[in-house]
Amino acid sequence: MSRNGQSLVPGQPGTPQPNDGSVVLPAAIGDTAMVFGAGVMSAGHWFDTHEHPQHQIAWAARGVIAVEIGDGYWVLPPTRALWIPGGTRHRTGTTQGAIMRGIFVAPDRCPVSLTTPTMLRVSPLLRELFDHLTGPDTALARAADAKRLEHVDEPTRSAHPLEGTHAEGSAAPTRNPADNVATARRERAEAVRFERVDETPLSARPPEGTHAEGSAAPTRNLTDDIASARRERAEAVVFDLLEPVEVIPVGARRPVDGRAGQVADALTRNPADPRTLAEFAAYAATSPRTLARLFLTETGICFGQWRTQIRLAASLPLLAEGLPVARIAGRVGYATPSAYVAAFRRTVGVSPGRYFAG
Repeated sequence: MSRNGQSLVPGQPGTPQPNDGSVVLPAAIGDTAMVFGAGVMSAGHWFDTHEHPQHQIAWAARGVIAVEIGDGYWVLPPTRALWIPGGTRHRTGTTQGAIMRGIFVAPDRCPVSLTTPTMLRVSPLLRELFDHLTGPDTALARAADAKRLEHVDEPTRSAHPLEGTHAEGSAAPTRNPADNVATARRERAEAVRFERVDETPLSARPPEGTHAEGSAAPTRNLTDDIASARRERAEAVVFDLLEPVEVIPVGARRPVDGRAGQVADALTRNPADPRTLAEFAAYAATSPRTLARLFLTETGICFGQWRTQIRLAASLPLLAEGLPVARIAGRVGYATPSAYVAAFRRTVGVSPGRYFAG
Protein backbone atom coordinates (compact mmCIF):
# COMPACT_ATOMS: atom_id res chain seq x y z
CA MET A 1 0.00 0.00 0.00
CA SER A 2 1.01 3.64 0.11
CA ARG A 3 3.25 5.06 2.78
CA ASN A 4 0.22 5.90 4.92
CA GLY A 5 -1.59 2.68 4.11
CA GLN A 6 -4.26 4.34 1.96
CA SER A 7 -5.15 3.98 -1.67
CA LEU A 8 -8.13 4.44 -3.88
CA VAL A 9 -9.85 1.86 -6.03
CA PRO A 10 -12.31 3.02 -8.70
CA GLY A 11 -15.81 2.51 -7.40
CA GLN A 12 -14.60 2.45 -3.78
CA PRO A 13 -14.15 6.11 -2.80
CA GLY A 14 -13.10 6.94 0.70
CA THR A 15 -12.41 3.34 1.81
CA PRO A 16 -8.77 3.38 2.92
CA GLN A 17 -7.29 0.37 4.64
CA PRO A 18 -5.20 1.05 7.78
CA ASN A 19 -1.68 -0.26 8.10
CA ASP A 20 -2.73 -2.69 10.82
CA GLY A 21 -5.76 -3.90 8.84
CA SER A 22 -3.88 -6.59 6.97
CA VAL A 23 -4.54 -10.14 8.05
CA VAL A 24 -2.82 -13.40 7.09
CA LEU A 25 -5.17 -15.98 5.61
CA PRO A 26 -3.34 -19.29 5.06
CA ALA A 27 -4.77 -21.96 2.79
CA ALA A 28 -4.82 -25.60 3.91
CA ILE A 29 -2.31 -27.11 1.49
CA GLY A 30 -2.54 -30.91 1.36
CA ASP A 31 -0.65 -33.67 -0.43
CA THR A 32 -0.17 -31.80 -3.71
CA ALA A 33 1.04 -28.33 -4.63
CA MET A 34 -2.32 -26.60 -5.15
CA VAL A 35 -5.58 -26.13 -3.34
CA PHE A 36 -8.69 -24.74 -5.03
CA GLY A 37 -11.78 -23.05 -3.70
CA ALA A 38 -14.77 -21.38 -5.33
CA GLY A 39 -17.09 -18.65 -4.17
CA VAL A 40 -19.62 -16.13 -5.39
CA MET A 41 -18.74 -12.46 -4.88
CA SER A 42 -21.66 -10.08 -4.82
CA ALA A 43 -21.55 -6.79 -6.72
CA GLY A 44 -19.48 -4.16 -4.93
CA HIS A 45 -17.87 -6.61 -2.48
CA TRP A 46 -14.23 -6.09 -1.50
CA PHE A 47 -12.16 -8.25 0.81
CA ASP A 48 -10.16 -6.38 3.41
CA THR A 49 -6.42 -6.04 2.86
CA HIS A 50 -4.81 -9.39 3.58
CA GLU A 51 -1.99 -11.73 2.58
CA HIS A 52 -1.32 -15.45 2.27
CA PRO A 53 1.88 -17.35 3.05
CA GLN A 54 1.14 -19.34 -0.12
CA HIS A 55 1.29 -17.98 -3.65
CA GLN A 56 -2.13 -17.21 -5.09
CA ILE A 57 -3.58 -17.20 -8.59
CA ALA A 58 -6.55 -14.82 -8.57
CA TRP A 59 -9.04 -15.77 -11.29
CA ALA A 60 -12.75 -15.41 -11.96
CA ALA A 61 -14.56 -18.15 -13.84
CA ARG A 62 -17.35 -15.67 -14.51
CA GLY A 63 -17.55 -11.90 -14.24
CA VAL A 64 -14.69 -9.51 -13.63
CA ILE A 65 -12.57 -9.13 -10.48
CA ALA A 66 -9.98 -6.52 -9.57
CA VAL A 67 -6.89 -6.78 -7.38
CA GLU A 68 -5.20 -3.84 -5.71
CA ILE A 69 -1.57 -4.21 -4.64
CA GLY A 70 0.12 -1.06 -3.39
CA ASP A 71 -0.38 1.54 -6.09
CA GLY A 72 -1.07 -1.08 -8.77
CA TYR A 73 -4.54 -2.04 -9.94
CA TRP A 74 -5.26 -5.13 -12.05
CA VAL A 75 -8.60 -5.95 -13.67
CA LEU A 76 -9.18 -9.60 -14.53
CA PRO A 77 -11.84 -10.98 -16.86
CA PRO A 78 -11.97 -14.78 -17.29
CA THR A 79 -9.19 -14.58 -19.91
CA ARG A 80 -6.75 -13.17 -17.35
CA ALA A 81 -5.46 -14.18 -13.91
CA LEU A 82 -3.00 -12.59 -11.51
CA TRP A 83 -0.06 -14.34 -9.87
CA ILE A 84 0.26 -12.95 -6.32
CA PRO A 85 3.48 -14.05 -4.58
CA GLY A 86 3.14 -15.33 -1.02
CA GLY A 87 3.30 -12.61 1.62
CA THR A 88 2.01 -9.88 -0.71
CA ARG A 89 -0.55 -7.53 0.85
CA HIS A 90 -3.55 -7.12 -1.45
CA ARG A 91 -7.28 -6.68 -1.63
CA THR A 92 -9.67 -8.20 -4.14
CA GLY A 93 -13.13 -7.13 -5.20
CA THR A 94 -15.69 -6.80 -7.97
CA THR A 95 -17.99 -4.09 -9.19
CA GLN A 96 -20.62 -6.20 -10.97
CA GLY A 97 -20.26 -9.54 -9.16
CA ALA A 98 -18.18 -12.59 -10.05
CA ILE A 99 -17.55 -16.27 -9.43
CA MET A 100 -13.99 -16.38 -8.12
CA ARG A 101 -11.60 -19.28 -7.81
CA GLY A 102 -9.21 -19.27 -4.88
CA ILE A 103 -6.09 -21.02 -6.20
CA PHE A 104 -3.23 -21.35 -3.72
CA VAL A 105 0.22 -22.84 -4.33
CA ALA A 106 2.64 -24.19 -1.73
CA PRO A 107 5.93 -22.29 -2.25
CA ASP A 108 8.10 -25.34 -1.50
CA ARG A 109 6.36 -27.35 -4.25
CA CYS A 110 6.16 -24.61 -6.86
CA PRO A 111 8.35 -24.67 -10.00
CA VAL A 112 7.28 -21.15 -11.00
CA SER A 113 9.80 -18.43 -10.17
CA LEU A 114 7.60 -15.32 -10.46
CA THR A 115 8.52 -13.01 -7.58
CA THR A 116 6.32 -10.00 -8.37
CA PRO A 117 2.59 -9.67 -9.13
CA THR A 118 2.20 -10.83 -12.71
CA MET A 119 -0.79 -10.94 -15.02
CA LEU A 120 -1.30 -14.35 -16.65
CA ARG A 121 -3.04 -15.35 -19.87
CA VAL A 122 -5.83 -17.90 -19.24
CA SER A 123 -6.17 -20.03 -22.36
CA PRO A 124 -9.21 -22.27 -22.95
CA LEU A 125 -7.12 -25.28 -21.88
CA LEU A 126 -5.97 -23.60 -18.66
CA ARG A 127 -9.54 -22.62 -17.88
CA GLU A 128 -10.66 -26.24 -18.33
CA LEU A 129 -7.93 -27.39 -15.98
CA PHE A 130 -8.91 -24.82 -13.34
CA ASP A 131 -12.48 -26.08 -13.52
CA HIS A 132 -11.30 -29.70 -13.54
CA LEU A 133 -9.16 -29.23 -10.43
CA THR A 134 -11.96 -27.47 -8.58
CA GLY A 135 -14.42 -30.30 -9.23
CA PRO A 136 -15.18 -33.14 -6.80
CA ASP A 137 -13.74 -35.81 -9.11
CA THR A 138 -10.23 -34.49 -8.50
CA ALA A 139 -10.51 -33.88 -4.77
CA LEU A 140 -7.16 -33.71 -3.04
CA ALA A 141 -6.09 -37.12 -1.80
CA ARG A 142 -5.42 -37.16 1.94
CA ALA A 143 -3.54 -40.48 2.18
CA ALA A 144 -0.68 -40.04 4.64
CA ASP A 145 1.75 -41.84 2.34
CA ALA A 146 0.57 -40.40 -0.99
CA LYS A 147 3.53 -40.22 -3.31
CA ARG A 148 4.65 -36.70 -4.24
CA LEU A 149 5.67 -36.24 -7.85
CA GLU A 150 8.43 -33.80 -8.63
CA HIS A 151 7.54 -30.93 -10.97
CA VAL A 152 10.52 -29.95 -13.09
CA ASP A 153 10.88 -27.75 -16.14
CA GLU A 154 13.87 -29.69 -17.49
CA PRO A 155 13.06 -33.40 -18.12
CA THR A 156 15.55 -35.92 -16.82
CA ARG A 157 17.23 -38.56 -18.97
CA SER A 158 15.24 -41.34 -17.31
CA ALA A 159 12.03 -39.61 -18.37
CA HIS A 160 12.88 -40.17 -22.03
CA PRO A 161 13.40 -43.89 -22.74
CA LEU A 162 14.31 -43.23 -26.36
CA GLU A 163 17.33 -41.24 -25.32
CA GLY A 164 20.59 -43.14 -25.46
CA THR A 165 19.23 -46.16 -27.41
CA HIS A 166 21.56 -45.72 -30.39
CA ALA A 167 23.67 -48.56 -31.71
CA GLU A 168 26.92 -49.36 -29.91
CA GLY A 169 29.76 -47.17 -31.13
CA SER A 170 27.51 -44.66 -32.83
CA ALA A 171 27.20 -41.10 -31.60
CA ALA A 172 24.17 -40.18 -29.57
CA PRO A 173 21.79 -37.96 -31.51
CA THR A 174 21.84 -34.29 -30.60
CA ARG A 175 18.72 -33.25 -28.71
CA ASN A 176 17.26 -29.82 -28.29
CA PRO A 177 16.49 -29.11 -24.60
CA ALA A 178 13.51 -27.03 -25.68
CA ASP A 179 12.16 -30.04 -27.56
CA ASN A 180 12.61 -32.17 -24.45
CA VAL A 181 10.63 -29.69 -22.36
CA ALA A 182 7.86 -29.48 -24.97
CA THR A 183 7.67 -33.26 -25.19
CA ALA A 184 7.42 -33.66 -21.42
CA ARG A 185 4.71 -31.04 -21.22
CA ARG A 186 2.75 -32.69 -24.01
CA GLU A 187 3.01 -36.09 -22.32
CA ARG A 188 1.68 -34.64 -19.06
CA ALA A 189 -1.23 -32.98 -20.86
CA GLU A 190 -2.06 -36.19 -22.73
CA ALA A 191 -1.99 -38.19 -19.50
CA VAL A 192 -4.54 -35.85 -17.94
CA ARG A 193 -6.69 -36.03 -21.06
CA PHE A 194 -6.70 -39.84 -21.08
CA GLU A 195 -7.64 -39.90 -17.40
CA ARG A 196 -10.63 -37.66 -18.00
CA VAL A 197 -11.83 -39.70 -20.99
CA ASP A 198 -11.50 -43.17 -19.49
CA GLU A 199 -10.65 -43.79 -15.87
CA THR A 200 -10.97 -47.58 -15.98
CA PRO A 201 -7.35 -48.40 -16.89
CA LEU A 202 -5.93 -46.40 -13.99
CA SER A 203 -8.44 -47.73 -11.47
CA ALA A 204 -7.47 -51.26 -12.43
CA ARG A 205 -3.77 -50.76 -11.78
CA PRO A 206 -2.20 -52.76 -8.92
CA PRO A 207 -0.50 -50.92 -6.06
CA GLU A 208 3.02 -49.72 -6.75
CA GLY A 209 6.00 -51.39 -5.12
CA THR A 210 6.97 -54.96 -4.22
CA HIS A 211 7.54 -56.55 -0.83
CA ALA A 212 9.79 -59.34 0.32
CA GLU A 213 8.13 -62.73 0.68
CA GLY A 214 6.47 -63.11 4.06
CA SER A 215 6.61 -59.40 4.91
CA ALA A 216 3.41 -57.46 5.37
CA ALA A 217 2.66 -54.78 2.81
CA PRO A 218 1.98 -51.34 4.29
CA THR A 219 -1.63 -50.32 4.42
CA ARG A 220 -2.44 -48.06 1.48
CA ASN A 221 -5.58 -46.51 0.15
CA LEU A 222 -5.33 -47.23 -3.56
CA THR A 223 -8.14 -44.82 -4.48
CA ASP A 224 -6.44 -41.93 -2.69
CA ASP A 225 -3.07 -42.78 -4.24
CA ILE A 226 -4.53 -42.76 -7.74
CA ALA A 227 -6.45 -39.53 -7.13
CA SER A 228 -3.35 -37.83 -5.73
CA ALA A 229 -1.17 -38.92 -8.66
CA ARG A 230 -3.78 -37.77 -11.17
CA ARG A 231 -4.10 -34.41 -9.47
CA GLU A 232 -0.34 -33.88 -9.45
CA ARG A 233 -0.17 -34.56 -13.18
CA ALA A 234 -2.97 -32.06 -13.80
CA GLU A 235 -1.22 -29.48 -11.60
CA ALA A 236 2.02 -30.01 -13.52
CA VAL A 237 0.19 -29.12 -16.74
CA VAL A 238 -1.19 -25.98 -15.08
CA PHE A 239 2.35 -24.91 -14.21
CA ASP A 240 3.38 -25.60 -17.83
CA LEU A 241 0.59 -23.35 -19.13
CA LEU A 242 1.18 -20.29 -16.94
CA GLU A 243 2.04 -17.58 -19.45
CA PRO A 244 2.85 -14.05 -18.21
CA VAL A 245 1.33 -11.05 -20.00
CA GLU A 246 3.50 -7.97 -20.09
CA VAL A 247 1.28 -5.08 -18.98
CA ILE A 248 1.78 -2.04 -16.80
CA PRO A 249 -0.65 -1.93 -13.85
CA VAL A 250 -2.60 1.29 -13.47
CA GLY A 251 -3.85 3.07 -10.39
CA ALA A 252 -2.76 5.86 -8.09
CA ARG A 253 -2.03 6.44 -4.42
CA ARG A 254 -4.59 8.48 -2.52
CA PRO A 255 -3.20 11.72 -1.08
CA VAL A 256 -3.29 12.05 2.69
CA ASP A 257 -4.02 15.72 3.08
CA GLY A 258 -7.71 16.41 3.57
CA ARG A 259 -7.89 19.03 0.80
CA ALA A 260 -6.26 16.81 -1.84
CA GLY A 261 -8.16 13.81 -0.51
CA GLN A 262 -11.44 15.64 -1.04
CA VAL A 263 -10.52 16.18 -4.68
CA ALA A 264 -9.34 12.58 -5.03
CA ASP A 265 -12.66 11.25 -3.72
CA ALA A 266 -14.60 13.43 -6.12
CA LEU A 267 -12.62 12.19 -9.12
CA THR A 268 -12.85 8.58 -7.99
CA ARG A 269 -16.62 8.84 -7.74
CA ASN A 270 -16.78 10.46 -11.16
CA PRO A 271 -13.65 10.14 -13.32
CA ALA A 272 -15.38 12.21 -16.02
CA ASP A 273 -15.58 15.26 -13.72
CA PRO A 274 -14.35 18.04 -16.07
CA ARG A 275 -13.22 20.56 -13.43
CA THR A 276 -9.74 22.02 -13.82
CA LEU A 277 -7.07 22.15 -11.13
CA ALA A 278 -8.07 25.75 -10.33
CA GLU A 279 -11.75 24.79 -10.03
CA PHE A 280 -10.91 21.86 -7.79
CA ALA A 281 -8.72 24.12 -5.66
CA ALA A 282 -11.69 26.42 -5.06
CA TYR A 283 -13.82 23.37 -4.24
CA ALA A 284 -11.24 22.27 -1.63
CA ALA A 285 -10.78 25.81 -0.26
CA THR A 286 -7.10 26.03 -1.20
CA SER A 287 -4.95 27.57 -3.90
CA PRO A 288 -4.11 25.85 -7.22
CA ARG A 289 -0.41 26.00 -6.36
CA THR A 290 -0.97 24.32 -2.98
CA LEU A 291 -3.21 21.62 -4.47
CA ALA A 292 -0.66 20.87 -7.19
CA ARG A 293 2.11 20.62 -4.60
CA LEU A 294 0.04 18.29 -2.41
CA PHE A 295 -0.61 15.83 -5.25
CA LEU A 296 3.02 15.79 -6.34
CA THR A 297 4.38 15.40 -2.81
CA GLU A 298 1.89 12.82 -1.57
CA THR A 299 1.32 10.68 -4.65
CA GLY A 300 4.64 11.01 -6.47
CA ILE A 301 2.97 12.26 -9.67
CA CYS A 302 1.42 15.53 -10.75
CA PHE A 303 -2.31 16.18 -10.65
CA GLY A 304 -2.78 15.62 -14.41
CA GLN A 305 -1.00 12.25 -14.31
CA TRP A 306 -2.98 11.25 -11.21
CA ARG A 307 -6.27 12.03 -12.96
CA THR A 308 -5.17 10.01 -15.99
CA GLN A 309 -4.35 7.00 -13.83
CA ILE A 310 -7.75 7.15 -12.12
CA ARG A 311 -9.56 7.48 -15.44
CA LEU A 312 -7.73 4.56 -17.01
CA ALA A 313 -8.24 2.39 -13.93
CA ALA A 314 -11.96 3.18 -14.04
CA SER A 315 -12.05 2.21 -17.72
CA LEU A 316 -10.61 -1.28 -17.24
CA PRO A 317 -13.73 -2.97 -15.81
CA LEU A 318 -15.76 -1.46 -18.67
CA LEU A 319 -13.18 -2.68 -21.16
CA ALA A 320 -13.22 -6.15 -19.60
CA GLU A 321 -17.00 -6.27 -19.90
CA GLY A 322 -16.71 -5.64 -23.65
CA LEU A 323 -18.14 -2.13 -23.87
CA PRO A 324 -17.23 -0.22 -27.05
CA VAL A 325 -14.32 2.18 -26.73
CA ALA A 326 -16.55 5.07 -27.81
CA ARG A 327 -18.82 4.54 -24.80
CA ILE A 328 -15.94 3.97 -22.38
CA ALA A 329 -14.17 7.16 -23.42
CA GLY A 330 -17.08 9.40 -22.52
CA ARG A 331 -17.81 7.64 -19.24
CA VAL A 332 -14.27 8.19 -17.92
CA GLY A 333 -13.84 11.78 -19.10
CA TYR A 334 -12.36 11.77 -22.61
CA ALA A 335 -13.93 13.95 -25.29
CA THR A 336 -13.19 11.50 -28.10
CA PRO A 337 -12.36 7.79 -28.41
CA SER A 338 -9.03 8.67 -30.03
CA ALA A 339 -8.04 10.78 -27.01
CA TYR A 340 -8.80 7.84 -24.70
CA VAL A 341 -6.89 5.38 -26.90
CA ALA A 342 -3.89 7.71 -27.07
CA ALA A 343 -3.81 8.18 -23.29
CA PHE A 344 -4.18 4.44 -22.73
CA ARG A 345 -1.39 3.54 -25.15
CA ARG A 346 0.92 6.22 -23.78
CA THR A 347 0.41 5.12 -20.16
CA VAL A 348 -0.03 1.35 -20.40
CA GLY A 349 2.06 0.59 -23.49
CA VAL A 350 -0.65 -1.15 -25.55
CA SER A 351 -3.97 -0.11 -27.03
CA PRO A 352 -7.20 -0.78 -25.10
CA GLY A 353 -8.17 -3.41 -27.66
CA ARG A 354 -5.00 -5.42 -27.00
CA TYR A 355 -5.02 -5.21 -23.21
CA PHE A 356 -7.31 -8.23 -22.76
CA ALA A 357 -6.81 -9.81 -26.19
CA GLY A 358 -5.78 -13.44 -26.63
